[in-house]
Amino acid sequence: MTEPSPKPKLLYAVDPPLSITGGVSVLVQVLIREFARTHEVYLLSCDPPEWLASNEIGQHLSGHLEWKPGKGAPRPEYLRYVSEVAGHIAKQGIQLVHFHAGFYNFGNRFIGFSLARQLHKRGIPSVWTTHGIFSLLKGYCGPKQSLLAKLLLFPSAWLGKFNQLLHTEREIQVSRFDLQTMQRVWFPLRGKCIQMYHSKLDVDDAASGTRGKVILNVGYISFNKRQDLLAQAFLTIAANHPD
Repeated sequence: MTEPSPKPKLLYAVDPPLSITGGVSVLVQVLIREFARTHEVYLLSCDPPEWLASNEIGQHLSGHLEWKPGKGAPRPEYLRYVSEVAGHIAKQGIQLVHFHAGFYNFGNRFIGFSLARQLHKRGIPSVWTTHGIFSLLKGYCGPKQSLLAKLLLFPSAWLGKFNQLLHTEREIQVSRFDLQTMQRVWFPLRGKCIQMYHSKLDVDDAASGTRGKVILNVGYISFNKRQDLLAQAFLTIAANHPD
């Protein structure tokens, strides 16, 4: 009798924490539940271990690493911490890391500090999902910095993000707008960027025409979500379909 094949090991690196149950957190929780059926799923996040221990989602995890790098990059201590985390991930036998984060998280603010780079050095592939591009000048320095200071620091942030993208298999954008922004700003590696719209809609249900007559939008008001187009479309549809 042959032994069953070990499950592949997958790690989600998430910012923000799952415990806040925002859009990204809810999506990653769904992914964890689904992939736990066929994979050993691990999590890297700043969630307190006691929260995961008391929450249903923790039952689907094979392990959790708490992300607590502190502040002050670039410093040798920060780089050493990122390297230690990558080494711990390698010891766990993780075969793929999927980041769900903003531009400059997980060491991306400065060239050479990215966790993705440290994983690549250890032969661990990663993919990166950016859930929204709201400002290229946000996230790599204090929000109260002047516009001039942000512009002066941006080349360093650009290089840090470029270095992460260089060592990542794919950079996934949720919207076409974000994809175009990524390909325009980080143009040397534009071929690594793809779009993947997140949806729980079953393809068979969409094709059968059995869906209810409901127009639904979930999320905060944002230009990226283009609620203005939804409002215009509703006015056109409602005039011909009063029900």
